[in-house]
Amino acid sequence: MKIRGNTLWRVPVFCILASVVCYCLTIYLGGMFYAVKTVDADGTIQASIDPFRAMIFELVLFVAALLAGGFLVVRSMNRAEIAVSAAIAGVLCLALRGVIYAASQFAPAAMVWLLPLLEWSSELNTVLVRLIRHSGAAYGISLFAPFLLVFFGKEKKDERVTGEAAGI
Repeated sequence: MKIRGNTLWRVPVFCILASVVCYCLTIYLGGMFYAVKTVDADGTIQASIDPFRAMIFELVLFVAALLAGGFLVVRSMNRAEIAVSAAIAGVLCLALRGVIYAASQFAPAAMVWLLPLLEWSSELNTVLVRLIRHSGAAYGISLFAPFLLVFFGKEKKDERVTGEAAGI
């Protein structure tokens, strides 16, 4: 198995860029889709979030980012390369979550800058928490989100030469 060194950066960079884009779309467009505003009899405006519409919005963002990454970023890679690159992205994601946890203890303002870097896998985490109602399992499953890109890779061709191909 030969892994090209110049492809190992693709999945981690994609995960970070997809996270930032998903974060911006959630901030700027999310309110239009899942915010519910009602006006009381006295004229006060009550704002709330419809959890079902929020889950649908987050699922659509996750799937759209997954398809974009699968067709635009990792399509030229084979599945082994994507798996190694996804493992690197998973380790970086886990390390970043540790840094965010430490920052929440000592410098809560740092979380504002670090949380958008994990938004893509957090979209999956949020959907899974609402579906399976177990946050630990959802958190564990969402760590493997980069491995979903493996399905978009090329299958490794058999490198052995058969008798027919060799002309024997």
